[in-house]
Amino acid sequence: MDSWLALAAIIFVIIALLFFFRFLVLLFLVYIMRPKDRNRTYKGYRRGSAFSNALAFGFILGGAVAQLLLSVGLPGGLDATTFGWHMILLAFVSYLAAGLYKLADRVFLVHRADVWLLGRRKRIVPRLVHIVKAWFLTGTPPLLFFVGLGLLYILNALAWQPVLLLAVAVWSVGRGFAGSLMYRWALRTVPIEQTEWADLGPRIQQWTTLAGVRVDEILVLYLGEEDVATAAVVGLGRKTLLLGSALLRKADWRQIDAIVAHELGHIRKRHLPIYYALSLCQALLLASWPVFYDLRPLALWLWQQSTPTVVMLQQAQNAFVGAWYIMFFSALLQLLSMDIHHRAEFACDRYSVELAGDPMAMAFGLTTLVALNGTTMKMSGPTHPSAQRRMKRILTEPGRFAPWGKDPVPMFVGKEVIAKGGQHHRYIVPFDQATPRQPVPPQPWSRMPRPTPSAPTKEPVEQSASTATPQELAEQTEPIKEHPQAETQA
Repeated sequence: MDSWLALAAIIFVIIALLFFFRFLVLLFLVYIMRPKDRNRTYKGYRRGSAFSNALAFGFILGGAVAQLLLSVGLPGGLDATTFGWHMILLAFVSYLAAGLYKLADRVFLVHRADVWLLGRRKRIVPRLVHIVKAWFLTGTPPLLFFVGLGLLYILNALAWQPVLLLAVAVWSVGRGFAGSLMYRWALRTVPIEQTEWADLGPRIQQWTTLAGVRVDEILVLYLGEEDVATAAVVGLGRKTLLLGSALLRKADWRQIDAIVAHELGHIRKRHLPIYYALSLCQALLLASWPVFYDLRPLALWLWQQSTPTVVMLQQAQNAFVGAWYIMFFSALLQLLSMDIHHRAEFACDRYSVELAGDPMAMAFGLTTLVALNGTTMKMSGPTHPSAQRRMKRILTEPGRFAPWGKDPVPMFVGKEVIAKGGQHHRYIVPFDQATPRQPVPPQPWSRMPRPTPSAPTKEPVEQSASTATPQELAEQTEPIKEHPQAETQA
């Protein structure tokens, strides 16, 4: 009992030191450095926040595993009952420590950075409730898995361990079919027909008909009374399109059409079953090691508390080799999953251009999401490549575009956001210069017949750089003098 309490104290001290160090860094940035570009400083601080969070979780997980292996050296530690109780207690310690760290990080540090660097004051209570719910959804399944494993050790019923893999599979498949239920619980969701964007519902349904897919429900996401910037499609059975209220509020009709077409591409190309299958494989692979191997002989062998028998030595070696194999295949599966997700995003970007015929809106719609979420154009993740790479591909690929597909895009962000992504602010205009909303075409723009040479051509609307080719857009990196009409709302 004293050992795991000591471990809990060590874990909490380590994450408290990380938290205090990040708070000192924030104070140094605000009161000592006093940067001119506070938006860039805020994004850099958020990148450091992601790294420190991963480091804190690594300390928590590593400490729990080390203590679990050391527990066999205690009196009666090789006993299944004692080992099982240690597993359950350490699972709860790790769960609470990680949850409290996430809560303190988001509610205190990130909120302070919002206020001190960007001057944005947001309500804390909705964010606190959201973080608790999100951590319950993501952290509780692993907790229940190790609690169940510990109970099997206590009951000396290790033959039932494969049942835990069945539970992991049922949870993963059920999460896929649950679709929007998790979003409904963690966020405030409202059907689009009951929002101020009710007129978008029929238009989106026209796009789904044009794409040849089915969307059963369109939901708008809020965080309490605040806006959320995202767009996603979920559900293996009942397809649900999720649109963040911030995206609908800050993007024009061209960007919304292009982003909706992108999400419909995930349904059209059947990416959702592939995503859930990869998630299921990763969960089963990671859960298979503690299920198929008895961890006590391995702990006894590693720490050499006593001379193990031949049988225990063989079991320990098998568990050790199995751990290496699982780590190797988990890394390969993670790389494969990242490659599949990135290729899927590029494919849906192309599909959006083929369907909506508006590469400029798709490219700068990514910039809108980047600005709303406080990330950077070069930031990539396990499921999404960087917005900069995606913009370059979108703007350099040939295709059949809508007549307004090369016109500048109305943006709420300023020139500095665009310039950081390798694009220039002359390709954006204020909202009062937006192209009037056009009807949904009768067929995808990639299949629309080209006008005959004899047909009169419509004079393009005078916009800055509306005649620039996509290749020129992607290669433009040097800033030029600001156009007086390119000022946008911050």
